[in-house]
Amino acid sequence: MSNVRVECVKLTGRLGLRLPDQLFLRFNTRQCFPERKSEIYSIKKGESWVASESFEFDQPVSFQLREFDHIGDAPGRFARTPDGDASDCKVTYTLTVS
Repeated sequence: MSNVRVECVKLTGRLGLRLPDQLFLRFNTRQCFPERKSEIYSIKKGESWVASESFEFDQPVSFQLREFDHIGDAPGRFARTPDGDASDCKVTYTLTVS
């Protein structure tokens, strides 16, 4: 999988603050990209994020676009924000099968 691009179409921050989302990709293989909080991309409406690398897998794969929740998490671990915002993002990517 390559050319993963995320475009923020609508940003609806919690409590109306309209703060940027901090995004990462989580794969069903338990991998996350990026791994470290300091590398997570903060995105606002109209901005886009392109993953800086390609991903190869030797098994069926799926992934989710998630928003980072750093409360109580160690680096490299992520949690879902249960009362997060309702932002809309468009995700495109290239899938190559060989």
